[in-house]
Amino acid sequence: MKSILKATALALAAALPGVLAAETLGLALPAFLATGPVFGLLVASLVVLTFVSDYAPASALPARRVPASHGKADHPLAA
Repeated sequence: MKSILKATALALAAALPGVLAAETLGLALPAFLATGPVFGLLVASLVVLTFVSDYAPASALPARRVPASHGKADHPLAA
């Protein structure tokens, strides 16, 4: 899912300057291709991508290795 969101954000980021240039040149664009909706979709895709990346389930993270015995007596400087 992250790759789809990344591709969407990348496509919208690339399309935004084109839309701005087209509107600056006075070209008539459909309402869904105006600057506002394209920018809104870009922001929404970046927000969703942030939430998906930051709030990934803990099982997706690599497992942490814990030594078999980690008591105080096993330490060489333990008294």
